[in-house]
Amino acid sequence: TKLLVEICGGNPGPLKDHYDVKNLPTPSLISLRKSRLQRILGVDIPTDDVTRILMDLGFEAEINDDIWQVRVPCFRFDIDVEDTLVEEVARIYGYDEIPEVTATSFTPLATATESAVDLESVAEELVARDYQEVVTYSFISEEVNSVISGENSELVLSNPIASNMSVMRSSLWSGLLTVAATNIARQHDRVRIFEIGKTFHGSLAQPEEVMRVSGLVSGGALSEQWGEKGQHVDFYNIKSDVEAVIGMTGALSEFDFVAGKNVALQPGQTAIVMRDKELVGVLGKIHPKLLKEYEINKDVMLFELVADKCFLANVPVAKSISKFPVIRRDIAVVVKDNITAAQLTNTVQASASELLREVRIFDVYKGSGIEAGRKSVALGLILQETSRTLTDEDADKVMSAVLLSLRQNFGAELRD
Repeated sequence: TKLLVEICGGNPGPLKDHYDVKNLPTPSLISLRKSRLQRILGVDIPTDDVTRILMDLGFEAEINDDIWQVRVPCFRFDIDVEDTLVEEVARIYGYDEIPEVTATSFTPLATATESAVDLESVAEELVARDYQEVVTYSFISEEVNSVISGENSELVLSNPIASNMSVMRSSLWSGLLTVAATNIARQHDRVRIFEIGKTFHGSLAQPEEVMRVSGLVSGGALSEQWGEKGQHVDFYNIKSDVEAVIGMTGALSEFDFVAGKNVALQPGQTAIVMRDKELVGVLGKIHPKLLKEYEINKDVMLFELVADKCFLANVPVAKSISKFPVIRRDIAVVVKDNITAAQLTNTVQASASELLREVRIFDVYKGSGIEAGRKSVALGLILQETSRTLTDEDADKVMSAVLLSLRQNFGAELRD
């Protein structure tokens, strides 16, 4: 109006302000605590200064018991919570008046340890062995869970999202078999998958969660190629994969593979994994009834390991390499057919002196010249000393002790 009068002249008429009280926004009331202001800014601003700053900004502010009751005008719609008032005070008070303080963060790091193999490293090892990681549901059908575990789960969901997802899984195999069946149905002839996850046991009152590492292989042992003949995976293929991951602990000698039984696996092709006489895993060939359940028309091998028990590691200890040559002595012994390789190697290691570095089984023979029910096993013994060169006499003493122990424990006969 002033600008118009200055340029054009004239007399302005009376000002009329029309408004509807019902539609005007109601000024909001926000509490600002002095303790909050000091905590956020890190500085104690005098009470009168805070009140003056708020009043100069158009707020109505009253303090009572170190709490300002601030009435915010309707045009300051950006002021909606306590911390926005803190920002306004800091802006006017001056950021240069707020002293710099180096913050201290309390974020304790996990202790690095070599006494356990990290599960991420286990996953990397399996990926390096041509596996692919999958993540499956923790909920499965009650029927499938019973078939795989051989028992009824008490962990039943009260409101499952589907009938085939009504209980908590007691094995990772159910998810792996579902994934394998889907891939095989889509003409993927070679499947190698693994999962690291929890299984659930116990009751609703006392549930128990167990971290497990599980894998499944089916199809060719190697990808199709011209340089190698096609060979389907068998028990020993998956056993070598299991040995590779548990070997990361540096304590492979503590593990034993013992013939056993599992409701989900085929009899005669099942092994349980023992560590210091404690069950820590199982592996083998899937039972035909489960293959039929999942509509899979080819052999499938599975393994499952209890992570907390399998991957406790021995702390590495450095040793100097011997400068002296090794001596290798080979023997072939005839034993009963039911004697396992582990029994033979364990006996050899127990009976040999500290000169023994390694035992290798390089041949197993059954047939002409060997009576029925027996087999010939060829063993290679690697001997070495760290302080001197071994003599034939040293080697002969070790071999005599080994042969005597094999005869006494297994009735072994030296094969010509």
